[in-house]
Amino acid sequence: MDNNYSLIRILNQEMIELCCFNNNYSCNCIYHYPICFTVHFSSVYRMFVLLSIFSGTDLLSTQHKLYLGKEIFKAHLSIKLEQNYIQE
Repeated sequence: MDNNYSLIRILNQEMIELCCFNNNYSCNCIYHYPICFTVHFSSVYRMFVLLSIFSGTDLLSTQHKLYLGKEIFKAHLSIKLEQNYIQE
């Protein structure tokens, strides 16, 4: 099981925000802040570029990575269709 969780939300019906939280408190970090990525929905591919560069995604399981991709796609689709987005 991953020690990380993610929160995806839509801002002003045009921005997709992904916040990654690390629940691994055994590291020597003083602060435990989330790492957030925000992109405009018309350039959602940049979110995937950022996630591919971010070293924290190396700690995620394949199942968790697929889940993030599905949820980002759902958020993008809900903006295009002017629907409410609810993360599973």
